This record gives sequence, structure tokens and C-alpha cells, in this order.
Amino acid sequence: MRTNAMDWLLPEDTKRTRDRVEFLREWRAARAKLEKVRRYRIFSNRVLVEVARQDPARREELIAVWGIGEKKADQFGRSLLSALAYFRGGNVVTMAKPKRKRTKSRRGSKAQLQLRIAQ
Repeated sequence: MRTNAMDWLLPEDTKRTRDRVEFLREWRAARAKLEKVRRYRIFSNRVLVEVARQDPARREELIAVWGIGEKKADQFGRSLLSALAYFRGGNVVTMAKPKRKRTKSRRGSKAQLQLRIAQ
């Protein structure tokens, strides 16, 4: 059964928590493109909501969140904590258009995804 991230929110969750969930969904989508995996392989919707509620600032706090263990913290923890720090500062993470590397034969050129911090 597929669920929307918003299905895990409760009526008592604040607007700030809801905004944080949307921000984390955008971060997850960008990270999934970068890793070339599906979004749910990064974090599930429920984990994103739990992260948004607890708003961890350190790795120890991140590991305490339901659904995040040592492995996920090692893989995505630094990036996730950085994204949350930008959210707290009022900055937004946006995706730049993919740049193509040109080669002599143009064969094998790959689009590269870059994350840019919009301030």
C-alpha cells in the first residue's frame, strides 16, 4: 500500500513540521537522482515525517529517530543533517539543471546532477 508522506502527519503537527516534511521530500528526490536509486531507498515517507518532528541536529539524535540506524546514518546522515541546518536557516536546497560533459566523440557523455544552495 502506497502512502503519501502527509498521511503520517497528525493534526497536532505544526505548519513548520509540515514545511519541513515537504523540504525533506525535495531533498530525498534530489539525493535519489544523485544516487540513481528510487526515493524510498533513501528514506521512507514515515521516516521523513519522524525526522521532521524530531528535527535532529547531531548524528546521535538522528540515530534515535525511528527507522534510521547506523547504516543509513553513515550513508545519508551528513547530507540530511546539512539539509536540515539549511532549512533552519531559512535557505532552500534547489537542483541545478544537469550539465553535460562534452567529449570528442560525444559518446558516453553523462548528465551530472549538481545541488546548489540558493540563498
